[in-house]
Amino acid sequence: MDKFTSNDIYSSWNMIHKNLSSSKTNDEIILPLIDLTFTKIYLSNNVNNQKRIYIKLSKLIHDRFSRPNIEGLLFDYVTNDLIELNSSYLTISLSNTSILSEAFDGFSAALLMAINDCKLESDIPYIINDICSGFANFFSDKKENKISDSIEVGLFGELFVLDELLTLFGDNAVSTWLGPEGNKHDFSLFSNIALEVKTSAANRKDLVKINNEFQLSNNNLFALYLRVIFLEKVNSGVNLNELVKKIIMKIQDTQILNLFKSKLYQSKFDYLNDIRQKRFNTISDNFYLVDQSFPKLTFSNIPNEISDLSYKLSLKNIKPLSNEEKQKIYVI
Repeated sequence: MDKFTSNDIYSSWNMIHKNLSSSKTNDEIILPLIDLTFTKIYLSNNVNNQKRIYIKLSKLIHDRFSRPNIEGLLFDYVTNDLIELNSSYLTISLSNTSILSEAFDGFSAALLMAINDCKLESDIPYIINDICSGFANFFSDKKENKISDSIEVGLFGELFVLDELLTLFGDNAVSTWLGPEGNKHDFSLFSNIALEVKTSAANRKDLVKINNEFQLSNNNLFALYLRVIFLEKVNSGVNLNELVKKIIMKIQDTQILNLFKSKLYQSKFDYLNDIRQKRFNTISDNFYLVDQSFPKLTFSNIPNEISDLSYKLSLKNIKPLSNEEKQKIYVI
């Protein structure tokens, strides 16, 4: 698999679970996922519901690898003849199968997508340590993980849009949400249409922050839309946990529900334990077509030497789409 999204990883976990449930002979189901020149990665689950990631590492790299000390995660270096004879693998699994499976799925998606994008085997230990540190509290009994206020506002906006898409398209809408995996755009809709969502609760209602040179790039897209949502903090509004609960109640399929929960964890939001106090109302919600005339800085119009660009975009003189134009966006 040359390029994949987190949806593919979640689908692989679901396939393993389905095969394990129907198997009468196998104690462990192993599925190949990534095949690079310097490593191979497999996912597995067993009859005790202990999910495991197998990462092929040379002895040289493994000996240099300082395993993270993460409560709730087990690291081992093993051989498995069911995969390949005379090959060794670093394995990562949960030490306690009572830990939410969706949290491990979200962790595995973040980890494996990062490894799939790396260029050298020697990069893998650094990636593992980096991703593990970001997810450490999800596997701990202390449950001290809290998202920042800015992440809360951004996630609220994306879930506000997802809730709307669920009403329009049902469970299939969940797979269009790509924000948790750091995709260029937050939603990938039908017919090669992308949607970038910007949400702000700041006092000034005409500025949005563009975080990099890819967010407003419409290369290889039929259309890219920027959706800008401004929120106000009010006592009578909705908090992030209530919005999550509303979405959970809408989703009908169990596997799609697990996919949604895993994406929340991949967003670093522990929705069961991180109870958010701020309540929001939407005060404006506008769409903009990001075409060639739209003001933007992208990788195609800045020097190659410039990267990791962020800037603020003023919307004062940019005309949003009319209601009639907005209705056409979601027409298949």
